[in-house]
Amino acid sequence: MKNTTIRLALLFALILGFTVAGCKKDSTTTGPSTQKPTAPVITVTGPKTQSSDTHALQAQSYAGMVNGFAGFAQPYAQMPGTQNGNVWTYTYTVGTFTVTMTATVATNGDAAWKLVYNGTEPGDTTVFHNWVAMEGTTTADGKSGNWKIYYLNSTVLEALFTFSTNAAGAVTSELAVYDEHSVLQAKYKFINNKDGSGELDLYTGTTLIQKITWTSTGSGSWWTYDNNGNQTGHDVWT
Repeated sequence: MKNTTIRLALLFALILGFTVAGCKKDSTTTGPSTQKPTAPVITVTGPKTQSSDTHALQAQSYAGMVNGFAGFAQPYAQMPGTQNGNVWTYTYTVGTFTVTMTATVATNGDAAWKLVYNGTEPGDTTVFHNWVAMEGTTTADGKSGNWKIYYLNSTVLEALFTFSTNAAGAVTSELAVYDEHSVLQAKYKFINNKDGSGELDLYTGTTLIQKITWTSTGSGSWWTYDNNGNQTGHDVWT
């Protein structure tokens, strides 16, 4: 996921800095009054521990990686948006390079998001012709949704991030990673409970190879499995 995800991460940081530096009020051009879509606020976390256990550290590291996908829409929702009917548009331009995020709001409040690159990226020679880098949907309350990330300048799916929130407030987040031939390579599934406890399931393709769980105080357990589902290891940390 190197090319696309690094570009997205740098771009999000740049846009977030821009929005913090100075935001203007949203403007409405034409069309009926439609509520601005809710950008999801999802935080993926690992165990809250200072343990040097390899698996505890692994869960924290993967949480940071997955968390990078969780809030990609937030910087755009903080930008000055232009409303035209049920479509909100957020645009950021540097030189001849333009990034456009659109959010199309359904009558029930759900939103369909699309991130488009156009022009030559600053500091690079890559040229984009209205390339869709990311797209996805979120529910009206911002508690469930999905993001699709595509390989650079292509329509081939590189990663799929999904999230949902249950009635108890537990958030399940899953990042699925694909190769250039659309074959699933790995999955990282997190469950974050409101009390700080959680779980991480790691998959190679569709095969579960590792499970890590932790309590609200940061202690935890882990299990490893072979390709046939047989347990190959287990231990705990405190």
